[in-house]
Order: sequence, then structure tokens, then C-alpha cells
Amino acid sequence: MAKPGIIAAGVASVLAVGTAGYFANEWRVCRSLKADYLAFAQGSLADQQLKNAVDRPEFDRFIAEKTDTAVMEAGQTLFDLETRCGKRAAVDAQVEALELILGT
Repeated sequence: MAKPGIIAAGVASVLAVGTAGYFANEWRVCRSLKADYLAFAQGSLADQQLKNAVDRPEFDRFIAEKTDTAVMEAGQTLFDLETRCGKRAAVDAQVEALELILGT
């Protein structure tokens, strides 16, 4: 028959591993959402640079449509980031995106 101390240690170990797994997953999700938001900022910057380099109305329309879709997706990503990871994580992502766009 198993001793109560061994059973308690086993239960504590399982809880510790489960808790660590949960927080590791949350960290991964938050990191992924932030990376997606920063990718939007980088893509936005690249699109603007291409638009400035290519002076064609049809290209401008293409970039405008692409930007509209990307802005909606970025807004949803930022909302998801704030909801899942907190306001501070969302603000940090916005600051990093702005620094990327401004080149600072």
C-alpha cells in the first residue's frame, strides 16, 4: 500500500508540471501575438516604401486594399493581445511597432 506522503508528493508534482505548462503556453501565445502585430508594422513600412518607389495608380489601389485588410487584422491582433496578455503587453507592442516604423 502506498504511503500518504508519496501520494501527496505525486499529486504536488503533477500540479506543478501542469501549472508550468499552462504558463509556458500563455507566454508562447503572447509572444506569438506580439510577433504578429510587429509583422504588420514591418509589412506596413515595406508597403509604404514600395508605394513611394512605384508611381502607378493601380499599384496604389492594390496597396490601399492590402493596407485596409492588414489594419483590420492588426486591430484584432492587438485586441487579442490585450485581452489575453494584458494592457501592458499591448502597449509595449504598440511602442515597438511605432519605433520600427519611425526607425528609432
